[in-house]
Amino acid sequence: MVAADEAGLMVVWTPEHHEYIAFGRKGVPCLCVKIYKDLLIGGFASGHLKIYSISKSTFLIDIAAHAQSVMTMDVTVPENLLLSVSEDGTVAVWQLPKETDSKVVG
Repeated sequence: MVAADEAGLMVVWTPEHHEYIAFGRKGVPCLCVKIYKDLLIGGFASGHLKIYSISKSTFLIDIAAHAQSVMTMDVTVPENLLLSVSEDGTVAVWQLPKETDSKVVG
């Protein structure tokens, strides 16, 4: 389970470890979140997408994806594509790695 707040903090509940893991810093509001495999993906009011590894609790990449707020996103399976939709009227398609140690390619 995952939640985000207007300060930009994302929190993941890991039932197998009975703990919360916090990601991100205070700053820009996180408007939407998605968990896909080991990736935690946040869409922010700044138009950025931020991706973290849940198992390693590490930051992977910050993508300046849109000119305005990221309003929603989804992942297609098995294609590993992330679709992000912005308030600026654009839709972006991003190739997610098949293995989480790889980079995200836009």
